[in-house]
Amino acid sequence: MRAIRIYEHGGPEVLRFEEVPRPIPRATEVLVRNEAIGVNFVDTQHRAGLNYQVTLPLIPGIESIGRVEAIGPEVTEFMVGACVGNAGFMGGVYAEYSIVPEARLVPIPTTVDPQEAVASLLQGMTAHFLILDAYPVREGETILVHSSERSRPVSDPDGETARSYRHWHRFNHRGSAGSP
Repeated sequence: MRAIRIYEHGGPEVLRFEEVPRPIPRATEVLVRNEAIGVNFVDTQHRAGLNYQVTLPLIPGIESIGRVEAIGPEVTEFMVGACVGNAGFMGGVYAEYSIVPEARLVPIPTTVDPQEAVASLLQGMTAHFLILDAYPVREGETILVHSSERSRPVSDPDGETARSYRHWHRFNHRGSAGSP
């Protein structure tokens, strides 16, 4: 399979496109044929060797949407062909295929375009956590969403996610944006 690997920390010049063996899922693992990957700030930190210690060589990437290609013998929640997503797991998704523990996968409706799904998976999880868990926003409170114009995923061009949270949780939302 084709993959991007790094053998040393540095800038984009350390990324190498090469052929590597396709992984085989073990007991509770799923082999995902990646259809779309998220490129996140943390990926650049992994590549540069900043803030997070990673083992080299490394196939970077922590967010993808794809189809289940194969499953380990103890996998019970997903079948071959299912559309799945994962975010936050250091699974090396800058590749045609990646291995993901079954417990780290979420089902993705087949009606959702993989590129749109991956554009909102990690960011949506972050927003959900911040609004409902880190600081449970109460009815009538106002929150500021910084970079709200630039951060909207392709799947949410009109800010529908923020409106949905506001509707169900009854808080006010204000956005800010910097200069281009």
